[in-house]
Amino acid sequence: MRQLTQAQTITVQLLLLLSTALLLIGIFSPLLSLSKFWIFSSETSLASAIQQLLRHGEWFLGLVILVFSVLFPIAKNLLSFFLVRVPDHPRTPLWMARLSKLGKWSMLDVFIVALIISAAKLGAIAHAEAQYGLYLLLAATLLSLALSSFLEKPAAQK
Repeated sequence: MRQLTQAQTITVQLLLLLSTALLLIGIFSPLLSLSKFWIFSSETSLASAIQQLLRHGEWFLGLVILVFSVLFPIAKNLLSFFLVRVPDHPRTPLWMARLSKLGKWSMLDVFIVALIISAAKLGAIAHAEAQYGLYLLLAATLLSLALSSFLEKPAAQK
C-alpha cells in the first residue's frame, strides 16, 4: 500500500466515507422507473428489488445481489478505511491485494440495472428509465475503485 501523508490520509478517509454514504443512499433510492402501456408505472430501488426477489422465492439471485451489491461494497469501504488508518499493520498488503481482486465485482448492481433497462427498451410494451439512485451507486462504485487504485500504486519516486 502506498505511504500517505497525513493530509492524504484524511482526504482518502473522507472520500471513503463519501463513497459509503453515496452507496447507502443509492441502495434505497429509485434505480429504475418502468412504465407499461403508458398508464402503469413503478419505481424500484435496489433494496426493494432484493426484498421482492426474496419474497418471491428467488433466493439465489436475491442473495447474490445482496452480497455483491450491498454487503461487499460496504465491507470493502470499511476495510479500506481501516487499512488507511493502520497502514503499518502486518496484514495490510495482503488485505489490499484481496480487495484489489474482489473490487471488480463492485459493478454487479449497475450491470444488472443496465441489462434490465436494455431488455425493457427492446420490448414494445414497457419503457424503462434510469433514476438518480443508479447514478448514486455508479458514483459510489467509481469513487471506491479510484481510491483502491490510488492506494495500490506506489508513490512516485523523487
